[in-house]
Amino acid sequence: LGTETALQVTRRLREPVLAVPPDFTGLPDTVVVGVDRGPACVRAAVASLAVAGDRPTLHLVRVTDESDDAHAVADSYTGVEHAIAGIAGVTVRRHVRRGEVGPELAACAEELGAGLIAVGRYGESFAERVLLGSVSTRVIRSASCCVLVEGADVGYYGRTSRAS
Repeated sequence: LGTETALQVTRRLREPVLAVPPDFTGLPDTVVVGVDRGPACVRAAVASLAVAGDRPTLHLVRVTDESDDAHAVADSYTGVEHAIAGIAGVTVRRHVRRGEVGPELAACAEELGAGLIAVGRYGESFAERVLLGSVSTRVIRSASCCVLVEGADVGYYGRTSRAS
């Protein structure tokens, strides 16, 4: 999946982008959703339901470091759970992992046999992508399953990647 074409498309489009591996065979029933407290992860979770099977299990995965407190971790699930509450046939599971976000999401997907990873993108600047990389880029480069990337919000985290 980690081709430069897929990465360039996710950076330029406002709509969700679905990167599909060559061995794609059908709609996934198991979905890993990278969660934080931002709106793009909520939209990514909702968009993942459009490409998931009839009775999907969404694994909401929060990757933390030692500085995250329990309340911040718990709060990260709230927006997604609220957005998908009441949707028939959807099972939700919470997970907490420690480490680097992109590789941890890909590893979790591999362990669970997930067919899709859904993540939000927050409009990193060119300098931030070069110096730090982005979560969506790392997920696309390390995942062996489909990856859905939801576009960034204008002004979220002080960034303006969704300018008109």
